[in-house]
Amino acid sequence: MTTTRPWFGGPTPAVMQYVRSALMATASPGSPPARSRGRYAAAVAVTIAAGLASRACAAHLPWWLAKNAGDALYATMVFWGFGFLAPRARTSSVAIAATAFCVAIELAQLYRAPWIDAVRATTPGRLVV
Repeated sequence: MTTTRPWFGGPTPAVMQYVRSALMATASPGSPPARSRGRYAAAVAVTIAAGLASRACAAHLPWWLAKNAGDALYATMVFWGFGFLAPRARTSSVAIAATAFCVAIELAQLYRAPWIDAVRATTPGRLVV
């Protein structure tokens, strides 16, 4: 089967090979090894459980840990989640993306409107937003 190229020449075979390899998520020689999605999913689940336990057992923890454990575990869970979603990304890229996401969530908490305050008054809203 012959293919015709558009008037502008179309992509070269080398470009098409690059696109195919990127879409098929094949590892190039210099790329970092893929993360284990199973391990990252387990890390997300364990971190969520630890965060919920830190809220439930807050009376038994030192005040500084009870106050900050949930936030630290939330940021950790976001890092694990981003690592799960992008298993071939560099760890530094995942960390930067997770940090930017957490900063955006913190900045969003400065926004006050009746509808978002109503969402935050619910248990899921309090845990997520």
